Amino acid sequence: KPRITPPEAVASAQSLSVSFSLVASVAASLVGGVIIEAFGTRGMYIVLFCLEAFALLLFLMMLLPTASLAEEKV
Repeated sequence: KPRITPPEAVASAQSLSVSFSLVASVAASLVGGVIIEAFGTRGMYIVLFCLEAFALLLFLMMLLPTASLAEEKV
């Protein structure tokens, strides 16, 4: 089974992961506050919906080339 992190660095990798998550949480709160101030709560939900839809579209676009390659191999 492939590993991203060597066994001796697992604790450091977990600490980094938690640190990035906490920083992202603070940044998201700040950005959310700015969006609410500018557009209101309804505007925030509209902006977040658009971001989620864009992320889903990108994800699906990334799957398309892989799916077409898999069909060619069969």
